[in-house]
Amino acid sequence: MYNINFFKYHISAAYLFSLMICSFLLCSCNSFDTAKKNSEVRILDELTPSQFESHIKDNHLIDVRTPEEVNQGIIEGAITINYYDDDFVQQFDSLFGNNKSQELYLYCRSGGRSFKALNILKQYGFSNVHHLEGGIKSWNATILRNDKKDLKK
Repeated sequence: MYNINFFKYHISAAYLFSLMICSFLLCSCNSFDTAKKNSEVRILDELTPSQFESHIKDNHLIDVRTPEEVNQGIIEGAITINYYDDDFVQQFDSLFGNNKSQELYLYCRSGGRSFKALNILKQYGFSNVHHLEGGIKSWNATILRNDKKDLKK
């Protein structure tokens, strides 16, 4: 059996290999727990259209799409804060910063930006943020308000 001189100690290769395996297993268990926790958090924060609709009536509804996307239609009662604005977080802070535990419901076109926005807001201390799974594309289009004026009369 091979021995490695490590300072004044003699360490066998088998011992070193066993130590590496144990370290790997301990680290991988932690990452599995983290992945499980992250998926559980996502499930709690990500709402189906029917869940989303039942919660938004008495809470803050925020559309994080661009102005061009908003012109195509918006969920009734939503306020708009463009995800791509440089002062995105500051806009939330000025509107809701005095009570960061109030419920906020975000949506975008397909769910990606609203999920990213949710994570950003949580990093800034907003603790009760949810988003619409699948975005406005998953929403029942019949209850959209369209702000575009019809110029033909």
